[in-house]
Amino acid sequence: MHELRDRWSALAAGIDAVTPAGRDRTVDALRAFAILGVVLGHWLVTALTADDGALSAGSPLAHMAWLAPVSWVFQTLAVFFLVGGHVAARGYATARGRGSRTASGSGSGWGGCSVRSPRCSSCGWWWRAAC
Repeated sequence: MHELRDRWSALAAGIDAVTPAGRDRTVDALRAFAILGVVLGHWLVTALTADDGALSAGSPLAHMAWLAPVSWVFQTLAVFFLVGGHVAARGYATARGRGSRTASGSGSGWGGCSVRSPRCSSCGWWWRAAC
């Protein structure tokens, strides 16, 4: 038991050593929890099976209905929104502290370009595919 605890402590110390001081580890842990919830939740509701040499999708929940309440635990969309809002608020506060025009809403600074370019590129590809 002590060996396992020592290994986890060494892992945590290594992560702590390479993590920037201003990084919020709670937010990182919530992100990891949400991603794990999505992966496990999808695993619970979708399973690939091989029937007569062909792959088909089925749901373990159809055969094990008692797992349905367990899948509700993995509904982590709210955690994604919570973490995203927290990170956006911190970024906004940092930009305001630097006097960024984008944060104050008085102009279109770097924020417009960072959103506009991928959006226009994506729309262009969809338009090209549709024609």
